[in-house]
Amino acid sequence: LLPAVAHTQAPIGWNWQLVSAGVAPQPGELRSQATTIHAVSATDVFLSGWYDGLVRWNGTSFSPSAHPSSSNRYSVDGLVGGPVYSAGTGSLFQFDGSTWTNVFSTSGELFTSWVAADGSVFVVGDGTFYGNTGSGFASIATGLSTTFNTDRMLALTGFSANDVFLGGYGGKILRYDGATVTAMSTGTTSAILALDGTSASNLFAVGVDGTVLR
Repeated sequence: LLPAVAHTQAPIGWNWQLVSAGVAPQPGELRSQATTIHAVSATDVFLSGWYDGLVRWNGTSFSPSAHPSSSNRYSVDGLVGGPVYSAGTGSLFQFDGSTWTNVFSTSGELFTSWVAADGSVFVVGDGTFYGNTGSGFASIATGLSTTFNTDRMLALTGFSANDVFLGGYGGKILRYDGATVTAMSTGTTSAILALDGTSASNLFAVGVDGTVLR
């Protein structure tokens, strides 16, 4: 006999509800996926993803969030109470609550950003890594190939402006200490898609093929 298991019913308000993002589905295409979300408040939430652009939730419905370019938007991120950032083709946009502004431009793709508690901003692309710790964005050497779609970095997180992790193609995870980027051993060649954790000693990476690293 199986052991008896007690279950409790969560309050009605805890149930998930399906809401429409207003993005036309395109079966079989990445462009129909929303891959990142950033909540400013209960009535102000942003969604972004592969090619979808940006949409904004007002507490009732989603609508397109106009930005100063027709380029692809891949991510949305920020700190609660601070600016919102969106990485995409050739640019990083910042939203101050009313207006999107292009705060950094490059000739290549930018895939995701991360904002440190002190407001420092980092963003990654095709083997590229840029940081702004208060005096404008600067390129940070990674030792990776910057050739299109070769050493693509798709994941980014950190615990301070001097402890940042980036991951991507080939199972690569790199660590930035505020001065130098160092490659870390992962034991996998599966692309890393996301990084998150509570500290540098409790960090998780997930990727394709069901890859989970700690």
